[in-house]
Amino acid sequence: MLAFEVTGPQCAEVLVAVEHRDGTGSPWSCAGSLTALAPALAELMVSALKDEARLRFDVVRGTDGALVEVRALPPRWIPS
Repeated sequence: MLAFEVTGPQCAEVLVAVEHRDGTGSPWSCAGSLTALAPALAELMVSALKDEARLRFDVVRGTDGALVEVRALPPRWIPS
């Protein structure tokens, strides 16, 4: 379980994607994604991640050139 906190500016919309791939340099694929509207605390459950994982943050709208603050909180491991 991954959690993200979008703190501002007010009404900024952020797309968060978890991408992964195996260690042989294959293309990145999406393991899961969510959209959060600031201020927000959002959670995303992903499973079966491959060797490498990365987070991608895309500001979708609502910032008028302002910086958007997104915090990736420590993951919670859920037993299968």
